[in-house]
Amino acid sequence: MTDHKLINRILFVLLIIFLFIGYKGISIYRKAYVSNVKIKNKFYYLIIPTGSAYEEVFSTLKNDKILINPESFNWAAKRKNYPKHVYPGRYKIKNRMSNNQVINKLRAGLQEPVKLTFNNIRTLQQLADKVSLQIEASSDSIVKLLSDNEFIKNYGFNKNTVIGMFIPNTYEFWWNTDALGFFNKMHNEYQKFWDDSRMRKAKEIGLDINEVVTLASIIDEETTKDKEKARIAGVYINRLKKKIPLQADPTIIFALGNFNMRRVLKH
Repeated sequence: MTDHKLINRILFVLLIIFLFIGYKGISIYRKAYVSNVKIKNKFYYLIIPTGSAYEEVFSTLKNDKILINPESFNWAAKRKNYPKHVYPGRYKIKNRMSNNQVINKLRAGLQEPVKLTFNNIRTLQQLADKVSLQIEASSDSIVKLLSDNEFIKNYGFNKNTVIGMFIPNTYEFWWNTDALGFFNKMHNEYQKFWDDSRMRKAKEIGLDINEVVTLASIIDEETTKDKEKARIAGVYINRLKKKIPLQADPTIIFALGNFNMRRVLKH
């Protein structure tokens, strides 16, 4: 074999190797970096419950049909060792994201916070039911914790007053928050709300925090018009100072537990 033919064969073999490497490189690039998410809306929320295994996450993505090529995602997830780094939470997946982008977000636990809103809450059960629809904590676990007198008395509450700790507003939570995490967050918010200024104002009218909260809830039930609330509050505060009954319909409605009542004809 002449040197010329040997060189040609070597070059041919090298060409085949380069083509194979190029093909494999393009294949790997496509599996990792080309868009593999297709959803009708601009984004999709992936919910991963606490204790989930990778197989459950992958099954959810397949069943929800947001992956163009599920097997390429599975391949990329295993190459990036995601099965050993599954974190619970609520993750925002955007349209046209690549496998690499999705896996990096999930693997790092970069979840999207939940905007938890509640108002017009009258009982612990109502609170628990509403909250459990927005975070992972179950309604039963929230009610159980808030009904535990030994627990809540350490924070200055009992089962009748603890509902006043939950000030109606919108709060940010991680989706995978449990009942204790929910309580601790709301207790911190309660302490921030009742700063020195508000404590001083309550003292000036001769009421403690629980009494102010109770009075505020009665006034909210009496009217939805802000301009009327100050006048109604004044009436009730005068009655309290004179130690006469409030004669407030909302107190009767609360005692009866019938929140559909619109009028109380007899006290």
